[in-house]
Amino acid sequence: MQSLPSLLPYDQQLILSNTISAAQHAARRCAYAAAIKHYRQAKALLLDLSDAPADQFFQIGLGLASALKFIGEFAEADQVLSELLQGVWVSNLALDPPSLSDVLVKSLAQMADIRQHEGAFDQALAYLEVGRQVLGEAGEQSQPQLCLLLLDRKAWVRFRQGYLAEALSLANAAIQSSRVIRAEDPDVLASLHNTLGGIMWQQGNLAAAITHVEESLQLSGSLNDLRGMAVANGNLGILYFNSGNWAQAIHYYEQAYAVQQVIGNWQGQATSLDNLGLLHMAMGQHETAQQELEAGLAIRRKLGDAWGTAQSQINLAHLAVTRSNFKDASQYIESALSLADSTGSFESQIEARWTQALISLEKNDLLTAIEIAETALERAQAAGLMEKHAGCLRVMGVVNTRLDRYDEAERALLSSVDFSEKQNAPYRRGQALLTLGQMYQLRSQLDSSSKRPWRTHAVSAFSRAAQLFEKLGATHDLNLAQTALNHLQGP
Repeated sequence: MQSLPSLLPYDQQLILSNTISAAQHAARRCAYAAAIKHYRQAKALLLDLSDAPADQFFQIGLGLASALKFIGEFAEADQVLSELLQGVWVSNLALDPPSLSDVLVKSLAQMADIRQHEGAFDQALAYLEVGRQVLGEAGEQSQPQLCLLLLDRKAWVRFRQGYLAEALSLANAAIQSSRVIRAEDPDVLASLHNTLGGIMWQQGNLAAAITHVEESLQLSGSLNDLRGMAVANGNLGILYFNSGNWAQAIHYYEQAYAVQQVIGNWQGQATSLDNLGLLHMAMGQHETAQQELEAGLAIRRKLGDAWGTAQSQINLAHLAVTRSNFKDASQYIESALSLADSTGSFESQIEARWTQALISLEKNDLLTAIEIAETALERAQAAGLMEKHAGCLRVMGVVNTRLDRYDEAERALLSSVDFSEKQNAPYRRGQALLTLGQMYQLRSQLDSSSKRPWRTHAVSAFSRAAQLFEKLGATHDLNLAQTALNHLQGP
C-alpha cells in the first residue's frame, strides 16, 4: 500500500491558521468548550512547525487562557498564562514593541482577573501595576485600548475590595478617556458600566445603577457577547430584587442562568444560584433557597473561588439564622470569616460579622455581639457601603434591644428604616420595621406605665412592615408581622 505524502510546511501553516480562526470564532460565540478544543489542537500543531510566527504562539495562549477562565478553569488558565509570559521573555526579540506590550498587558490583565476571582486582590493589583509599567507613558498614548483595559480591571478589583470612591474615580476616568481619545471598545465599556452599576448600587443610587447596567447589557448585545449579557442580566436581577420588583428580578436571574448554562460558565452559574437562593429565601421558600445556595457553594468550592465560597457560606448562614438553626449558621460563618479576612473583601467581612453578632446573641454572649456589630457598622461607614450600612444598623438595633439599651436600639432601627427608604430598598425597610416593632412590643411588656404608647408604636411598625412584605411576596416575614399584629390587637 502506498503511504500518503506528508504535509508540506505551507499546508501545515494553513491548517494551523484555520484552526486558530475556528477557535476565535467559537470564542466570539461564547462556545468556550469548542474554543478550548480548537486552541488545544492549534497548540499541538504549532509544535510541529519550527518556523511558525511568534505571534501565533501568543494568540493561541491568550485565547486558550481566556476561554478556560470563562468556564472557571482558573488553575489551567493560570498555567497557560505563566507559560505565555515565560515565552515572552524568551522570544521578545521576535515581536515588535507594540505587539510585545499587547501580549504582556493582556496576559497580566488576565492573571489579575484570575487572582481577583481567587480573592487575592493585592496580587491582582500587582499584576495590573506591572502592566501599567510595561505600557509606560508612550504606550498609554499609542495603545489607548490597553490603558483602558488596565483601568477597567483595577476599578473592578477596588470595587470588590470595597474602596468605592477609588473604584468610581477609576471607572469614570476610563470612560472619559475613551471619549477623549475616541478609543471606544464596546467590550471594555460594557465592563466599565457594569462596575459603575455596582458602585452606584452600593452607594444607594439604584436608578443610576440600573441605567449603567442596562447600558452594559446593550453594549454586550451589540457584540452578541453572551457572557457579557449574562453578567448584565444577573446584575439587573440584583438591582430589581433590591428595589422590590421581584418578578423582574426572577426574569433577569433566570435569563442569566440560562445563558451561563449554554456557554458552560460555571462561575456565573454559581453566582446565579446564589442570587436565586437569596430571592427565594426572601420569598419564604426556604427549602428551594437551601438547595440553590448549596449548589452554588459546591461549584465555588470546586473552582477554588475563595471570595465566592465565603459569600455562599454567608448566605447559607443568613438562611440558617432565619430558620433558627444556629449550629449550622455558626459553622458556615466561621469558615466564611476566615476566607473573607484572607481575601480582604470589606463587603464579605461586614456581612459575616453582623451575622456572627446575631449568632453570639443566641449564645447569650452579649458583649461579643455588641463589639462585633459595632465593628461591622464602622467598616460599612468607612467604606461607604450604604446597603451594608442599613443592614448593620438593623443588627445594632437587635443587639441593643437584648442589652436593654432601648433608646440606642430605637435610633439604630429608625436610621435603618430611613437609609433603606432613601435607597429605595423596600425589603430591607420592611425588615427594619419588623425589628422595630419587636423592640416596641418588648417595651410595652416591660414598661407598664407606658404600655399603651409602646403598643401603638409596635402596631404601626408591624402594619407598615406587613404592607411592604405583602406587596413584595415575602411570605415568611409577612407571617411574622401578621402574627405579631394579631397578638397585639387580640383580646
